[in-house]
Amino acid sequence: MTEPDFVRLIDYCVKIAKKALSARATFDPFAAVLVRSGAVLPLNVPMTEEHPTLQTLLQEYKILLKTTATRGEVTALALCFDGRVSLEGLSISQVDEIRLRLESVEHDAIDVVVPYRKGGFWGNQYGKMTAVRRKGTFFPDIGAD
Repeated sequence: MTEPDFVRLIDYCVKIAKKALSARATFDPFAAVLVRSGAVLPLNVPMTEEHPTLQTLLQEYKILLKTTATRGEVTALALCFDGRVSLEGLSISQVDEIRLRLESVEHDAIDVVVPYRKGGFWGNQYGKMTAVRRKGTFFPDIGAD
């Protein structure tokens, strides 16, 4: 049941990130949630500064996602941001990436990375999407005291 939820969130987020990257060289972090009705909805932090830093935005999204997860209104959530990843064995040391942190109410959690190279005549070129399991951080652990 979690895999289709994650696929819907991944499709939603990657589409938005690619659209933003085709218009600009980067994109601001954003989040999305899957509500119990099955709809994927954006989740936005209230802007308090005119130009917050990337770290400030990421921290605000983490707090918002954790708060949203504790309310019990969503079944899965995603945080998406523009990052960099080191790829050993390549002639370049780092490439840009679309990075997603996904988590479900069932405590499944993965990080998804879509590497890309910017620009050129043909536009951005996207690499193979990879996913790695991780420990969940947003949804409360029901068994913990």
